Amino acid sequence: MRGTILIVEDEESLREGLQDHLEGRFGSVLAAPDLATAREHAAATVLDGVILDLHLPDGSGFELLRELRSSELDVPVVVMTAFPDLDKAVTAMRGGACEFLRKPFDLGDLDRALDDAVLRRVGLETLPICQPECSSKSDRCDGLGRLVGRSDAMVQVREEVRQAAAAPGATVLITGDSGTGKELVAESLHFESARCRNRFVAINCAGIAPGVLESELFGHTAGSFTGAGRARKGLFEEADGGTLFLDEVGELPLDAQPKLLRVLETRRVRPVGGNTERDVDVRLVTATNRDLEAQVRAGEFREDLYWRLAVLRVHLPPLRERLDDIEPLSQAILVQIARRLGRPLRWIDQRAIDRLREHTWPGNVRELRNVLERAAVKTAGTTLQLGDLPDRLSLTSPALAPLADPPPETLRDAELQHIARVFRECDGNKSEAARRLGITRVTLRSRLKELGLLVSD
Repeated sequence: MRGTILIVEDEESLREGLQDHLEGRFGSVLAAPDLATAREHAAATVLDGVILDLHLPDGSGFELLRELRSSELDVPVVVMTAFPDLDKAVTAMRGGACEFLRKPFDLGDLDRALDDAVLRRVGLETLPICQPECSSKSDRCDGLGRLVGRSDAMVQVREEVRQAAAAPGATVLITGDSGTGKELVAESLHFESARCRNRFVAINCAGIAPGVLESELFGHTAGSFTGAGRARKGLFEEADGGTLFLDEVGELPLDAQPKLLRVLETRRVRPVGGNTERDVDVRLVTATNRDLEAQVRAGEFREDLYWRLAVLRVHLPPLRERLDDIEPLSQAILVQIARRLGRPLRWIDQRAIDRLREHTWPGNVRELRNVLERAAVKTAGTTLQLGDLPDRLSLTSPALAPLADPPPETLRDAELQHIARVFRECDGNKSEAARRLGITRVTLRSRLKELGLLVSD
């Protein structure tokens, strides 16, 4: 996860332990043994969270808490102390602390204390884009009705969705590779518009047999064909007042295309076998991973229907072209998966995020969800680790592949080479590397200095 955390604690073992626990999760974890050093860090760095001891060699942690609050930076602060009493806890909470922990405390309690505040701070908490005045919020409103990502491409997509939502009668064509999240964009467009009070109805044109597609869309009367024992509304009528989403519209049979065009032009539907037409007020949103213009040139798709469907367009680039979205997407997806599986997962280790950013993602967001779900099943704690990810994830380019070490000439060279390799595999986590190597952190520091690696303690 992005973000910078500052630990202010005079006890070295606890300070290092907290730093080791958090350093893989956040982009940067700073440590200070006293108020003076903490103030230096706060002045030089934009902090996203502070873990603060109250009893420090050069003063009280309350001093720093007051300074952080008066700076109007809104930094979440977790206060900890070995000498708690009710008055101090009340003072800390009134002073702006987000949590008060008594030493010794469980690291899970610390994680939970940091969770929501820091997620909001670093922009990884996802918010629904449903209109505030919507009076009929559903699970989709608060869950799937959101667009996650901070890349320039997703900023553009959100802006296009807002513009389209302001024109609730115009058709919208969503394009993009399979698995990029086109239905999610369609849902978001619906819930952002005034039509969110009515139904969002979706159908995949590729999943319906050509012979029954017309009945699905427009409905049928009783006895209109074999098996039609009673009349049935079509999806246009089901979505009346709301949005109808046709996924994979490029699969629409040629003989059904003029009938769809007529509905768009007249805003009226005639059920199969019926003699009368019915008025409908439906916003049609379509999506495809095909090149519809190429299909038009090949005579596989009607040109007049294409221009009628593509009044407004939204394009979703493949995930490999918006790697800045990997972290917020993974965080949002992980929360959904954890809720469904009943797991306490809330975080993704930064080393795991870095590894996910190296993958080519041919299956786009759908593949990312699959990878995270498989990893979540293996994860026991609150944090998804690098080791939980599948072993085989292809790299975006050969330059990202790890370089082979030259053959060692001496036994000492072999030892140092092995230490360097394990240290790289642990992405600079000294505690993890020392544990895997079976040596102390002091010995590890000595070997790393001998290797000439720059290591900060």
